[in-house]
Amino acid sequence: MDELRPPPRSRSIYLLPNLFTTAGLFAGFYAI
Repeated sequence: MDELRPPPRSRSIYLLPNLFTTAGLFAGFYAI
């Protein structure tokens, strides 16, 4: 049952770098 419901901490760790990657992608797009 634990595998079906991951802790919020794990989600935050995955969301933070994903946000930075998206921001970097948009920054590169606007740079062009």
